[in-house]
Amino acid sequence: MMENHGEKNPDSYAVNMYSKFRVAANRTLRSILITVNARFGLFDTPELNEMTATDDIDIASIGQKKTALFVVVSDTDRSLDGLVNIFFTQAMNELCRYADKSCEYNTLPVPVRFILDDFATNCKIEDFPRMIASIRSRGISTMLMIQAESQLTEGYGYDDRTIIGNCDSYVYMGGNDIETAKEVAERCDMPLKKILNMPVGTNWIFRRGQAPVNAKNLDLDEYLMELYADDSKDFDFFEQWMN
Repeated sequence: MMENHGEKNPDSYAVNMYSKFRVAANRTLRSILITVNARFGLFDTPELNEMTATDDIDIASIGQKKTALFVVVSDTDRSLDGLVNIFFTQAMNELCRYADKSCEYNTLPVPVRFILDDFATNCKIEDFPRMIASIRSRGISTMLMIQAESQLTEGYGYDDRTIIGNCDSYVYMGGNDIETAKEVAERCDMPLKKILNMPVGTNWIFRRGQAPVNAKNLDLDEYLMELYADDSKDFDFFEQWMN
């Protein structure tokens, strides 16, 4: 098949790569094929074949109009992590391509935010340390929620510093991880003991260019009730939301 393709398309990238593959020793060839089969084994089910047979998500449209897209991932079954990884990687790359090629000032007309819960313990997004450093200029941002910085180190190695360094806002809501508490104590110039003994329901907020702020967590129910009680505003939305 590749020989026929090469005759019609001698400059084909696929043909060039196949030619390099074919010159490898037999043992190397087998190793390559085993690796490829393992990678694509994720898609070797009727359900995933059907799911990936067509492209029914217009990723670029997310940057054109207000959209909420939920990706639900099991925190115990990791078998689909590869598929989720592909989705997030392609989504960020496609939005960047759309911004660069079709948008004024290379910025999306509608800002896009990725809210990634349990970011450090869910599937690892390939090239995320590189992407987080470049997506901001396109109107793309991320909100990363982790339980401890050590989880980020375990998942991304030394790139954990790159990821944290590209976050202009850092909110610490307490915890028992000593290393994370040390980082926070150093950031706000406070004794470690005071950070470890933070009252439940409080947080430290760090924003680039501003002094740290020690604040209380927002009680969403109380906040919505106060807004709802304000007769000067139209709260049809809140009525629908609360019902």
